[in-house]
Amino acid sequence: MPEAPPVLVLLLNRFFDHWPNPDPAACMVACEFTRDRRRLPHADAVIVHVPSLAEPLPRVLRRGQFWVAWSMDSEVTVPAMANPEFLARFNLTMTHRRDADIWVPYVGTASRPALLTPPTPKTASRPVCHFQSNPYDRSGGGWSNWSNASKSTPTAPSCRPCQTRGTSTAATRGSR
Repeated sequence: MPEAPPVLVLLLNRFFDHWPNPDPAACMVACEFTRDRRRLPHADAVIVHVPSLAEPLPRVLRRGQFWVAWSMDSEVTVPAMANPEFLARFNLTMTHRRDADIWVPYVGTASRPALLTPPTPKTASRPVCHFQSNPYDRSGGGWSNWSNASKSTPTAPSCRPCQTRGTSTAATRGSR
């Protein structure tokens, strides 16, 4: 009996500013990843990074093709992930949410030892830590709102200064 061809997975668009480099060895079956759009008619699955989608989706060219909407961002940041009309185009969702068809948590098994390590005790100089890597605040409670609101609370002196982490927090704007 001839061996089945590998499952062809097309990465339709960049993931922000880069192309991911998935490992075919991690697949449960033989698979091949490509970003060559000319192979779209032959792809078994098409993965679309929704936050980076900058053009209309191509039409499905082959019956049985699986379209996957991938996002690790909140629906607040990527409203398309909460839009039933947009999502109807896809067979599967792949997100950080536990109710996704394909759950992709932010941390994997390699992070387990670090997560099991007791945290470093807080210090009086940096009792709070703010994490933010997305530069878009659509939640209404962004860093500037939080830090301004904390100034008016009775405990504000004990809450500041705040240790910041991420690529778009006050730390990157020079207010460590």
